[in-house]
Amino acid sequence: MRRSIVRVALAAALTLVSFAPHVVVARALNDHPLAQLRGRWDVTFTGHHARRAGWFEVRLNDRNEPRVAFQGPWGAVEAATQVSFNGDWLEFRTPTFGTFRGRYGHHRIRSIRSLGSDAIGDDWVAVRAPELPTHAIHWGDSVRLFDGTTLRGWHGRSDAPLGWLVRDGAMTVAFPSNDLVSNERYRDFKLHLQYRLEPNGDSGVHLRGRYEVQLTDRQELVGERGATGSIYGHLPPIASAEKPAGEWNSLDVKLVGREVTVMINHVTVQDHAIIPGITGDAVDSDEGAPGPIVLQGHIGGVSFRDVVITPGR
Repeated sequence: MRRSIVRVALAAALTLVSFAPHVVVARALNDHPLAQLRGRWDVTFTGHHARRAGWFEVRLNDRNEPRVAFQGPWGAVEAATQVSFNGDWLEFRTPTFGTFRGRYGHHRIRSIRSLGSDAIGDDWVAVRAPELPTHAIHWGDSVRLFDGTTLRGWHGRSDAPLGWLVRDGAMTVAFPSNDLVSNERYRDFKLHLQYRLEPNGDSGVHLRGRYEVQLTDRQELVGERGATGSIYGHLPPIASAEKPAGEWNSLDVKLVGREVTVMINHVTVQDHAIIPGITGDAVDSDEGAPGPIVLQGHIGGVSFRDVVITPGR
């Protein structure tokens, strides 16, 4: 997670419920089909030789004025400060990533112009986010994703040096580091692992590569959307159960659709919570597809062992 904007992004997330008051509307909303855009849209940003993921949600307040919440490729959800729509194109401005303008057609919104961060690029396309309802599920056989001696079954997220080694039966970050991505992809699953953070260590486990369970030794974040056990930037943990840096912790996750239960050291920190959307640093925005398990390594100071997954079928 890019921590240089975390404090700003988390503060902006707290305004999500009320959104910002400064809204420009081209004409009366009842005169144009804004209803077609209400809801959440998953976004793929393409540019600068990279594809990044995000989303935005269009809502109406009690005065029929549009509001937009935006999740960029990193950081947390923030409220747009300006929103306008003329029936053909939607434009909004975000505190961190700048201004975005897209044209609606054929059930998609495509970029017309983006004045946002150079790290995102000017081209993007948004499609409606799938519902992913909770459903009854049968569990398959458990599979061990780490054999205790090699990194077989894993690969680096980017072309950067892998930066992981196996030491004392654990996968451990060794700088410079990369995120570690499972070769196999999963839809619904139960995941068990053990993790150990170094002092001031910071990491996370990305479910389907899209929803990060945060792991951190930063005590100032306890109880916040960036604390250990949070769904990063969205859902704060309901309890704190992590052990001090240098000690092993257990992490157990069940993900079915968007519903997630997270336990740390056998204490429930997310209880059948509904994930509102992908978190920052997601591998892609294709929420309807299976995805990998990603162990965040680019921040560092973390080790993992005893990684076992039980897929649904």
